[in-house]
Amino acid sequence: MTSPTAASPPQSRMRAVLRRLRAAYPDAQTALDFDSPWELLIAVMLSAQTTDARVNMVTPALLARYPDPESLAAADQDDVARLIFTTGFHNQKARAIRGTAAAVLERYHGEVPRRLDDLVTLPGVGRKTAAVVLGNAYGRQQGIAVDTHVLLLTRRLGFTEEIDPVKVERVLQELVPRSRCTLVTHLFISHGRAICMARNPRCLDCVLYSLCPDGQRRYPGRPAPTQMLAYLASGESFTTSPVCGAWMNWPLPTYIPTWPGPTTVGSKNTRSPGMRSLTATGVPSWNWNAA
Repeated sequence: MTSPTAASPPQSRMRAVLRRLRAAYPDAQTALDFDSPWELLIAVMLSAQTTDARVNMVTPALLARYPDPESLAAADQDDVARLIFTTGFHNQKARAIRGTAAAVLERYHGEVPRRLDDLVTLPGVGRKTAAVVLGNAYGRQQGIAVDTHVLLLTRRLGFTEEIDPVKVERVLQELVPRSRCTLVTHLFISHGRAICMARNPRCLDCVLYSLCPDGQRRYPGRPAPTQMLAYLASGESFTTSPVCGAWMNWPLPTYIPTWPGPTTVGSKNTRSPGMRSLTATGVPSWNWNAA
């Protein structure tokens, strides 16, 4: 069976993308700490324009003082803004989470709704926030959360040229099995943070290089990491290999690929990718050519 390439149909490429990323990031999940749907909803709303790590620093004190929709709806606006100040846009976010608390209390008897169409009616809750809450708190695959990482990877992989997150979500929903709608967001975010950064993507270290039109435009004629590993495994010399000869002008840390793996850095819901480097004898245990 021929492995998919950057020119393969979108459906087969997406299947290969998911297989490779699942192997690279087996523990991919949300980095936000939460113990209930309500806590996750608040955390996701606060995560706009800041990092998940910053939100995880702020939510313990906020939720200790205002643990449920009833208490937060009745909270003092200035006090809430002070508690979330370091997440940025604190006044707007304070109004939004207090408004959401009041709406959840009034319309849904204090319970975070389980339908996307209901969630997006809450103040400050869009499709991305709703999809994150439904997928991670309830295990309901009702949408795909498209953040900056998901948008960038989807475009670089050549699945769309759209920049509107709603349109990108529709493209992904046609390619990704419904049972993987939440997972694809976690995988793309993990890969975007570890390898496919906005400014300086590490294309030559990327497990998706052979599937990625953008990576091959950036580095035309360079062998994919899968080809490199085949030569490493066979013991063939870099200097005599016709495929690997083009790599000889690259410094060693660049042309010896690395691949990401999960590393626990916080509580039960916090994961971030660590990096493990290959050497000439360190071939990874999973088969890069299987996809």
